[in-house]
Amino acid sequence: ALCWPHKHWGYAVDRRNPEVIEHFTKIAKYYVDKFGIDGWRVDAIGTMYCNESIPDCPQPVEGEHHSKDLLKSIKSALGKDKALYLEWCYLGRLYLFEAGVEEREGCPYPNPIPCSMALPELNEYADACYSYEFGKCFMKKVLTGKITSKDFVEFFKKECSYYGKPRGRFLMTHDFGYQFYEKNPELHKLGAVLITTIPGFPHIYHREIFPEGDVNSINQEMFNLYKKLLKIREEYKAIKEGEIENVWEGGDNVIAYLRKYEDEKVVVVVNFQNRSVKAFLKIPFEKGAILYDLLNNQRLSIDDPDNFAITLAPYEARILVELKRLDQ
Repeated sequence: ALCWPHKHWGYAVDRRNPEVIEHFTKIAKYYVDKFGIDGWRVDAIGTMYCNESIPDCPQPVEGEHHSKDLLKSIKSALGKDKALYLEWCYLGRLYLFEAGVEEREGCPYPNPIPCSMALPELNEYADACYSYEFGKCFMKKVLTGKITSKDFVEFFKKECSYYGKPRGRFLMTHDFGYQFYEKNPELHKLGAVLITTIPGFPHIYHREIFPEGDVNSINQEMFNLYKKLLKIREEYKAIKEGEIENVWEGGDNVIAYLRKYEDEKVVVVVNFQNRSVKAFLKIPFEKGAILYDLLNNQRLSIDDPDNFAITLAPYEARILVELKRLDQ
């Protein structure tokens, strides 16, 4: 059968065919053994066919032909220390449609997909997966100011993490996003702050740093920013493993959240507007405490932690920690 819904992709592969499983397992292991690669990114891993439950299905396919057995075999051959990174964590479009998930402008609805509708079953045998739901779909609303800080945090609360595998957070891939952020560098920088400080891990497209696709050209500004952000991320376990909570209380609309791990606390505030803003936050620090902005090297004094006023310039972001945390 030709691929569905895009037949120009060619013929669909039967991922449950024993010969297919054996073939791709051997390829995966060969490159690990021969070249010492640290794992595999698996592209287009969801099923690419339809059945009679889909109206106007051109070539209905009977039975189950998803990728779970294939991934189980590959992961078993690679071993625990080699990563299996999936472009997709659901069995396929067909399974989501049958579960009642709609597709609107290339994005799932509802977004994120709740566990009650569909589980990210391919994550059972993977180590991590892409988050198109965030990078391609949810970020559109963030960039256009259509959500509040509470909405932003709720996305991660609702996201189905049934198998406990992390999601790769990206702004762009080879398929989308590069031209937009190239034309809007101020939004690119803010997006970089988000993907390095939200739950999951940052997935950085190589052309963000090397615009021409090779090492001869380099976007020094983005290189330096990512270098700084990744250094901050490495130093604070709250960013890598902590919970996320909304801290925006009022004032102008900004994205403001707390990352917390045990006693470690980091507050991130991002202004996506082309004007100066003033917002009020409820933050878990004592009155009189001093916050240090890791991005801008500034100090802020807390007069009222339940109604902390903060001003941001157009397209500005802040990453705040209590000053005493730096001295420990």
